[in-house]
Amino acid sequence: MSDGPVNISPVSRAVKLIVFEIVVLTAVLTAIFVYLPTLVTVVETDPREPISPAPEEEPENDEVDPDDREVIATHSVEKGDTLWDLSEHYWQSRHLWPDLYDWNADAIDDPDQLQISTSLRVPESLMRNATLSDRAREHLLDAYVVAYQAYRDAAAALSDRARVTGRRDLELRSRLKFSKAQWLLYSGTRFDRGYIATRSANIHASDIEAVTHFLDRFGRPPAD
Repeated sequence: MSDGPVNISPVSRAVKLIVFEIVVLTAVLTAIFVYLPTLVTVVETDPREPISPAPEEEPENDEVDPDDREVIATHSVEKGDTLWDLSEHYWQSRHLWPDLYDWNADAIDDPDQLQISTSLRVPESLMRNATLSDRAREHLLDAYVVAYQAYRDAAAALSDRARVTGRRDLELRSRLKFSKAQWLLYSGTRFDRGYIATRSANIHASDIEAVTHFLDRFGRPPAD
């Protein structure tokens, strides 16, 4: 046998080259299919990448706008109705009644005297979840002063009639109205003890003195 170089035909060389390329390509494709999902997972969960937090939903503004409330009912006054009871019925709080008076002051001369068949507008309650916002509280306390002034006006009118007629019963009723005006101011201190001082321009000095005496003697009235 000859030990000389083996001659490989061009066809054979081409076939071997093609087979080699097929083997290399198969290895590359196998590596791609095997390792690519792992690489993608690593990239997606790379702890070095900061994760943006989900945007927080802004809480709904549930605060009452005292000056922009809808009328939820129209009530026709019946015998025995009082602002106190109507406030309890519609708003589940009798202590809000001065707000109801304030809304209907043009139809009510005396907070204690509701004329039968009078139509009263009932707005949304100042309260949300049994609480008052700061704005709602200030609005309510302003209404307390409005109702207080109505009591004072009714008392003054009775006193004038008593002087003209000499009727003792009218004078007694006048004194009762003055007393109710003072007790109404005192009742409002359940929401803010110092509210009278901020509204002193609209309150008689003698009534401020009386309420101060009530607070010293009895403390603030209970919430309910």
